[in-house]
Amino acid sequence: YAEQLDAGVGNAPLRALLGDHSLLTMDGDDHRHHRRMLMPAFHGKRIALYASQIQAICDTAAAKWPVGKPFEVFPALQDLTLTVILEPVFGFQDEMRMLIGNLLHHSNVSLSFFERFEDDAANAAPDATLEWMRQRSSRLDALLYQEIEQRRAFPSLLGEDVLSMMLRTTDDEGNALESVEIHDEL
Repeated sequence: YAEQLDAGVGNAPLRALLGDHSLLTMDGDDHRHHRRMLMPAFHGKRIALYASQIQAICDTAAAKWPVGKPFEVFPALQDLTLTVILEPVFGFQDEMRMLIGNLLHHSNVSLSFFERFEDDAANAAPDATLEWMRQRSSRLDALLYQEIEQRRAFPSLLGEDVLSMMLRTTDDEGNALESVEIHDEL
């Protein structure tokens, strides 16, 4: 049945968001080759490690929440989600985490993407939200490419995160994933 499925064709509208080198936008031999390259980062033992990291992050966050008193859950869960993505997936902590967190939040008004989209839709200006996303996306892209190149140049920076695992992986011929392939997966 795999030969009959064209997930890449079905997911073509996602190319603008995910890129041409995402497993979700590929089919055929390219899809199989790319999937084999990504498998080490998502092997059962790796998933168990990521799960324990995520559990520790959640426990730490929940320990800071007030007990028996109301508090704003949305910002707490946004911060938790960001930490879960940045630490196990990218290996980012401290300065890089703060930098990315700042990029994701609007400078003057802390609105989520969906709140911005609702506001823009009410004002018949959805292009403003798309432009806002493009600006932040290009800055995030630059940071990710910079991190990929820095870790390639200094292998001692490689950790146990998904990004590091993708940088370590090679195919049967010794070829590593290209930077754009890693970018599009993450």
